[in-house]
Amino acid sequence: MEIHEIETVDKEYLSTLKMRMYKMFSDAELDFLTEHSTCRVIEFTQESGTESDAEFYQHFVCWLQEEPIKGYVYYYLIMGMRKGENLSDEEFLYLESHVTPCFDTGYGWITQTNNERRFKRRIKLITFEKHNSFRRLIPLNQQ
Repeated sequence: MEIHEIETVDKEYLSTLKMRMYKMFSDAELDFLTEHSTCRVIEFTQESGTESDAEFYQHFVCWLQEEPIKGYVYYYLIMGMRKGENLSDEEFLYLESHVTPCFDTGYGWITQTNNERRFKRRIKLITFEKHNSFRRLIPLNQQ
């Protein structure tokens, strides 16, 4: 798995992100998401020919578990699929059950895009870590 972190993430960069020819975030959403927060954009690319789809998702989850993200976080997973492909139910359930626990608190969204020029899968992880935000009151083991 290849990992590439976007070095300079600002409102200008975020406002250029598009999904199906439309802006991913409105100006009001960007104001809310970037206020008192740290934004990171990390792109994960499957190694073509040497890494299966299942291995790619397993490596992604392992990376998330090694890079703990604490505090209140809004996160977006943009799944870059091959032309005509969609996440299978098993893949979605795997990501849902393994990605969500990697974040302390917050909200997450997942969407997928298809591109006829892609021969390998990609994941773009966008996180907005809020500063001085909500903290968990109930311990995880008592929920």
